Amino acid sequence: MTLLWIAIGAVEVCVLLFIVAAAVIALASRPGAKAEAETYFYAGEICVDNSCEPGLTITVDDDYRTTIARHGLSGLTGGAASIAVTVTGAEVYIEERITPGRLDPTDITPYGAIFLLDCMPPNTRIHFRYNSSAESRSVSQTFTVKPGFNYTLPLSH
Repeated sequence: MTLLWIAIGAVEVCVLLFIVAAAVIALASRPGAKAEAETYFYAGEICVDNSCEPGLTITVDDDYRTTIARHGLSGLTGGAASIAVTVTGAEVYIEERITPGRLDPTDITPYGAIFLLDCMPPNTRIHFRYNSSAESRSVSQTFTVKPGFNYTLPLSH
């Protein structure tokens, strides 16, 4: 019986270390388990708003409740506004739903809606996306849900 000896030199050691390093990098860069999506529904409180430009004002109070003030709504005489909020980990997607009221061509009152959200993950840096399909407008923002946050964003086409 002949014994076969394999000589391992510097090149072979480098190749083996390269393969091990590639395996470690592949395991480390694998995406983690995605958080389960949860959807919440909120009715907006319609109010008279002095701003005619479509936009949002996002504020977070001391109890980590998020208030979204929607500006520049039109045609809401007797109508309603609601939002569907889908939270997936640090991703927050909001879809606006507008139900127009009766048509009153003489009413030029600028309307807005206020939504009080209690589903935002506190002290978390989130990617926030708001979409208004009815007006073909949207906005995205990344921010940390923490008390004192106050920011105004324009809704763009």
